[in-house]
Amino acid sequence: MEIAYREYRNSIEIAYSYLGNSSDEA
Repeated sequence: MEIAYREYRNSIEIAYSYLGNSSDEA
């Protein structure tokens, strides 16, 4: 289940990056 874990972590990183960018810009 390494692929599922990597996808999960990647999704979290993308979400954090999106939220962080939105927070910084807004």
